[in-house]
Amino acid sequence: MRSLLVRTRRVAVLMSLVASACGGSPAANPGGESPEVAAAVDGHLSRARTALDGEDFDKAFAALDAAAALSPHALRIQREHQRALIRRAAARPATITAELAPRLAYAADVLADAPDLAAARLIVEAQLALARGEGEVATTKLEEAIAKDTKNPYAHLTLASIQRAREDKLGAMASFEAAVKAAPTNVTALNNAGVAYLEMKRTEEALELFQAAIKVLDNASTRINAADALITLDRKTEALEHLKRAVALAPRAALPLRRLGGLLRDMTQNDEAAGVLAQALAIEPDAWTLFTLGVVQQGQKRHAEAAQLLARAVQADPTGFAPVYHLAISLQQLGDQAGFVSALKRYLQNSDNVPSEAERRKEVQTLLQSAGAPAPSPAPAPEPQPAAPQEAPAPR
Repeated sequence: MRSLLVRTRRVAVLMSLVASACGGSPAANPGGESPEVAAAVDGHLSRARTALDGEDFDKAFAALDAAAALSPHALRIQREHQRALIRRAAARPATITAELAPRLAYAADVLADAPDLAAARLIVEAQLALARGEGEVATTKLEEAIAKDTKNPYAHLTLASIQRAREDKLGAMASFEAAVKAAPTNVTALNNAGVAYLEMKRTEEALELFQAAIKVLDNASTRINAADALITLDRKTEALEHLKRAVALAPRAALPLRRLGGLLRDMTQNDEAAGVLAQALAIEPDAWTLFTLGVVQQGQKRHAEAAQLLARAVQADPTGFAPVYHLAISLQQLGDQAGFVSALKRYLQNSDNVPSEAERRKEVQTLLQSAGAPAPSPAPAPEPQPAAPQEAPAPR
């Protein structure tokens, strides 16, 4: 009996020590967190929720990771992480990958009892259905989402993407407009509706939406969209200011630099264009920037540099006809007759059956004749093949 009492006291002491180390009794704190850790976790979770409400998903996941580092097995953190996955996927469909899809499906199932996530969960389920090729299922879920939360713009935007894929332009436009009506300050809705207006040649209305988006959140993508609208309206000087602002907002991104360099070239500000395009090329080499910078250098009579850039552009885009044509021009200026003739022949091959190049093709054929080089023969038409034998229909 005494031995049993001793063992009981030892167990009690051990339980007391565990409770002391965890900041309370095991029953009162099943997560095993001390008061200090619990308070820190609560702070991280609060910051994550605030970031989610502002759709700052990077910040939200950083806060959730910080909370999980303090308490790796806490169920409340796991649940908040699942909520964040659902909300991000609903607002940013591009984040849904094949690897993430099973986790999203599980999170949607776990959070089926969360009324504040009903619309977002249905949007994610619609996205997953789309990935499986189930368009009608996706449409039904989006209609349910709209019925549950009329203020959620992402159901309208996802529905618009389905309608665009079906070439239902009027239906898509109505969905884009519904997204803006549901959330007039949502930058994603404003930008998407603005791009749709641009495609429908409603440029002034598009510009108004981009300007409204900039007032809410000034970012490089919206500035580029606004510049597109202004260029269409032949207001290039204003467009230039938007593109310069886009570069300032995203200095390490190649796209704003490309767009700025292209507009500077169109406005014949070649010195500045060359500098901007060189920056874009250093960040992310691509065929368009190589070609455009090569043409700028060519216009400045810097044919050696132009030829190097244009040769790289041809290598990056072997079937393109504009880069190889301009390469021929610089090679001629450099006295490389063999390279000049070879580039012209390749141009004729690459531009075959391109109606917009008809006049230039005549010019190139004349140049080849002057150089004493015959134009390449067009590719022979394929010989007709006998039809495959068909089986006779089965008797009825």
